Amino acid sequence: MLVSFDIDDTLYNFKDTFQQAMDVAFQQLVKKEGRNVTFSTWFKVFQDCNQRLWPRFEAKEMDIHTFRELRFTETMKKLGYEVKIGEGQLFHDVYVQAFYQVIKPFPSVKKLLSQLHAKNVELAIISNGPSDTQYEKLRCLGLQNYFLKEKIFISEEVASAKPEQAIFLQCANQRSGEIHTKKYHIGDSWSHDVMGAVRAGWTAVYFNWKNEQGDRSMVANERVIEVQELNSLSKWFRKKG
Repeated sequence: MLVSFDIDDTLYNFKDTFQQAMDVAFQQLVKKEGRNVTFSTWFKVFQDCNQRLWPRFEAKEMDIHTFRELRFTETMKKLGYEVKIGEGQLFHDVYVQAFYQVIKPFPSVKKLLSQLHAKNVELAIISNGPSDTQYEKLRCLGLQNYFLKEKIFISEEVASAKPEQAIFLQCANQRSGEIHTKKYHIGDSWSHDVMGAVRAGWTAVYFNWKNEQGDRSMVANERVIEVQELNSLSKWFRKKG
């Protein structure tokens, strides 16, 4: 059996961690300069810029350093503030250090991983994003020892991103001497994790802890397992023997 995991919003709460870390960087580098803007106002504009630019990074229209610089500089310009050269990267550096300090796994993550590891289940990571931060997240979450380096598939490294089938097929083909007839992918995104896994011939485990509703008509229900907490998934895998 092969079980792969997404990282963001699957192993930990990304939104809360992101906002906490952004607040730290904002207080140190935006507010400190005497700019008269509240964090809530600034953060809303930043999120808009971040969400608009992220698809361009995923499509490889810009590298990660350009993305990090632009999301900050465009935010500041929209709010009417001038930005010094390199200020966007400095902001990112402060933010990311704060991020690694506050990040913590969901309560049942280590229990589930330990259970699967004890059953000799092959564990993998399939995640979209920049490789430097994704590896560091695993380390700061205390989860890196559950996954062999060759079973970690980050979109920036493998030139493929969810929901493309290729990243799932690469993971399935990177075997440890065993041909897996049962392949499961656990993630929080219907469009990326569920659709990608099912199209690649896997069973998708939809970790819908945010209770999101969406168009689910394109996937056969028998190939999707939906859970709202990882503890119930731990019980489900236990029954699989």
